[in-house]
Amino acid sequence: MSIREQVVQANIEIHTKMIHDYESEPHWRPENIEKVSQRLQNLYPEVRESALDVGAGTGFLTRHLVKDFKKVNAIDITPAMLAKVPQCDNLTVEICQVESMSFPDATFDFVCAYSFLHHLYDPIYALKEMIRVMKPNGVLYVDLEPNASYWDSLKRVSEMERISITPLVEREINATINIARQVSNKYAIESSVFENAEYSKSITGGFKAVELEQSLRDLGLSSVQVQFDWFMGQGGVMHGQSFELAKEIEDYLRTALPASANLFKYLWFTGVKRRNCDH
Repeated sequence: MSIREQVVQANIEIHTKMIHDYESEPHWRPENIEKVSQRLQNLYPEVRESALDVGAGTGFLTRHLVKDFKKVNAIDITPAMLAKVPQCDNLTVEICQVESMSFPDATFDFVCAYSFLHHLYDPIYALKEMIRVMKPNGVLYVDLEPNASYWDSLKRVSEMERISITPLVEREINATINIARQVSNKYAIESSVFENAEYSKSITGGFKAVELEQSLRDLGLSSVQVQFDWFMGQGGVMHGQSFELAKEIEDYLRTALPASANLFKYLWFTGVKRRNCDH
């Protein structure tokens, strides 16, 4: 079995076993749902005929799309996940890999994915396929992807000897660098399987903002924006102190970009397909 095939099988195994806990993940919290909802409303193209949710899972983005588009397709490779997507008349759900989508070129006005690309062996090829099925002037939206500078900085700290680590940093190391061991123990899954299931995070280390932006332009997008999101400990500040303080800290860290880039966990990005794109 090739590494690519191992990654696919690892994702099916992991997400089938985690299905009952999946919607307790932090991104399902009300404040994040509201944040994503606002982003979508600001990003939607003028024409809202058709939308595609890639790696839809249990329908985190799909549930928004069906309210705003006449026709929505949602694809994923894990049957147990898609079985939990709420059904409606304008939605078609399909078990499918992004690399083997059968949709014709230029099918969708809006293509999106949430917490998906880092589960793939070759995310750039997946992006190429997602852009292929977009109409000219269609919009791409991808969110909650690991910021390589954040993961790299925590890995370097975790490897340092004889240094004092604060509880916040220790918690973040356990939630990132050491997460495979925790998931392995909880779900009786080999650590290597979990690492393969998040290949472009666990194995290749996430996404570098500058390189990602260039790749998106090379693939045929214009108006590309790659943005940083969720600073270290943001959830703790929100729920332990106040949402206002979290916003104040976030705003301050954004004024310090790119020097503060390694303090943000995730990247999210958007782009518009050029009319002359031949992908």
